[in-house]
Amino acid sequence: MSEQYLALVEESNRGADPGSGYLFYPVTGNLQPKFNVTDESRKEFRGQDTALGDASVRRLSSNWEHPVSGYVYSGAELDLMLKHVFGFKGARTAVDTTAFKGLFRPLRAAYGAGNPLGNSAIGIIPNTDEGGTTMSQYHGGGRPKSLTLNGEPGGEITMELALGGAGPWVGDADQAAIPGVAFPSALPFFFAEARFYIGAGIARTGVAPDFTDIAPGAMLPFYPDNFNLTITPGIEDKEVGNGVRGPSKTERTAQFVAELGFTLDYEDPDSGFSSAAEYKKTYTGPNTNSLLIVLDNGQLAGSTNQNYQMIIDLPLMHAVPDPMERNNEGKTPKNTYKLRSLLDSSVGYPVAIMTINKNAA
Repeated sequence: MSEQYLALVEESNRGADPGSGYLFYPVTGNLQPKFNVTDESRKEFRGQDTALGDASVRRLSSNWEHPVSGYVYSGAELDLMLKHVFGFKGARTAVDTTAFKGLFRPLRAAYGAGNPLGNSAIGIIPNTDEGGTTMSQYHGGGRPKSLTLNGEPGGEITMELALGGAGPWVGDADQAAIPGVAFPSALPFFFAEARFYIGAGIARTGVAPDFTDIAPGAMLPFYPDNFNLTITPGIEDKEVGNGVRGPSKTERTAQFVAELGFTLDYEDPDSGFSSAAEYKKTYTGPNTNSLLIVLDNGQLAGSTNQNYQMIIDLPLMHAVPDPMERNNEGKTPKNTYKLRSLLDSSVGYPVAIMTINKNAA
């Protein structure tokens, strides 16, 4: 079997392969995007015996969709995906000589004339085994529908970026493989090495919303059994009269939302975070709080002490716990929480992510 891998690239003109600048990301899911078509026969009098069938068929519309799924590796590849999920990519500044950090935050309008991302998009190119030879097929015009991060004990943190574009932006099959394959040098993030913080006291540096540093400060640590974070930009593509027979114009159809879920032990220690007290807040009114997730792979990105990191800032979350799971066997009770983002106007975003890696651009 020949080599198989996924390449991705940023398009400055949606649907057009730039021909260079390809990045490569290790994926664990399917390499082949799903191609959806709407084909219908024409109901018309065309000289045939209509009792025996229609005389022609046409394609009304087509589109592709693909979940780019794998472990979370911090680098230029991840930064490209985050740029298109959020819309705003802050300037990257050097830290510890060889590492660079920058913020990604949501915008009301990221795409379109006069907006930061303009007519750009992400192209993905699956390189697959075709009878012992690696061949590629370009899928252009990809824009994000959602980004999901998931962490479970005993393994790496995984991600899934849902992308989609119009069918006419899919290139010919069986093209030459994309050369120069080089995967991220960083190690993936593990769930066991993630750190979770809650409450007041976060340390943000700089002017809102374009902070230059984010740290836990005086927030309280807590220790969930797992976590799942889904970020939904709230944008969809629709078909318009622009010469593309498929959904090709992006519009906002919903709010930008982050949804977080996790399970943790029901405890009430003498000091620190009390999951019992957090649960009981629900009885007195809506429970809101600030959360921070820090992913650190333990590998140096800087020259001395700066590791690869991914810092997820959730300034204001509305928490709704599931009913308490108590038992008659003395087991530690569990709380399962579902949280949804709100907008903290003093911060300026419902969720933001800061990455620290070797990507300077």
